[in-house]
Amino acid sequence: MSEERADAEVTPEHPPEPGAQPEKEEPRKKGPSFDRVVIWAWPKTIVFWPTCLAAIVFGFISMALNPEKRVETIKNEVASVRTQIAESGASEIETGTVKTSLDVIENEALQLSVRKHRWLGRAFLIILGFNFIAFSFDIRVKGMAITILIAFVVILALLWLSTMYDILPFLQNILDMINPYANATFYFTMGSVTLFILLCGMVQTYLHRWDVTHNEVIIRTGLLEAEKRLGTESLTFTKEITDLMEHWLIFFGFLGKRFGCGELVFNHPQIERPIFLDNVIGPESKAEQLGNILGVLAVKNGD
Repeated sequence: MSEERADAEVTPEHPPEPGAQPEKEEPRKKGPSFDRVVIWAWPKTIVFWPTCLAAIVFGFISMALNPEKRVETIKNEVASVRTQIAESGASEIETGTVKTSLDVIENEALQLSVRKHRWLGRAFLIILGFNFIAFSFDIRVKGMAITILIAFVVILALLWLSTMYDILPFLQNILDMINPYANATFYFTMGSVTLFILLCGMVQTYLHRWDVTHNEVIIRTGLLEAEKRLGTESLTFTKEITDLMEHWLIFFGFLGKRFGCGELVFNHPQIERPIFLDNVIGPESKAEQLGNILGVLAVKNGD
């Protein structure tokens, strides 16, 4: 009888037994929420973030090496020795021999300074050159992007092998002619300039963004955040990867949907022409979230 009572429905006519614990409903597991998506369209200058980072890191490395201080110390010591020789009254032959030796020491110190910096300079030129290529061209063909990447890696590998082993001497000769010399001041200046440009891009991106919800699309523009509101019902979009090099290498698109860089194109009856949002970070993730929002809205309208 007690078991039947416990299983019976609890109503005013059948109150629960004293001391009985009401059954607790298990909380429903909530899935990922896609109630709102914020889309940021970055300017093209965002591709220069590797140059900015490399310049700042190389600046600190150059400060740590600090060959200029060692060269300056050697020069001061050489100048001091020359003064002592001039005051000692030594013969011209002895004086000439010592001065020649001092000139050799000073020149070797200068060459040491150049050698300490040239590998940093070469690495920085490679990063800067790659950024200029990514900034100037959009490579949409997958085979071409892979070919360019393989060629770039092969050339770098051959240059490195030519410095380690006595092979392909003409490459070593070409490499010896490229001796970029830059100190910490240069790197920090380049890093500061590119960082300022990136910060300006961040401000511009923040002031021009799209907020997409189940009910409406809010387009925010300008410092005072002027708004244009559109209905979500008729919104359509397409996703495009406009540059495979940027998508893969600069924004690490191979790591997942939240990475990479692409373009979202929106169409709506209330706008005259399609709106292109370029350089959207994580375009696949944004497209998936938009698809969920529009899919839920379509189901509601269908009901």
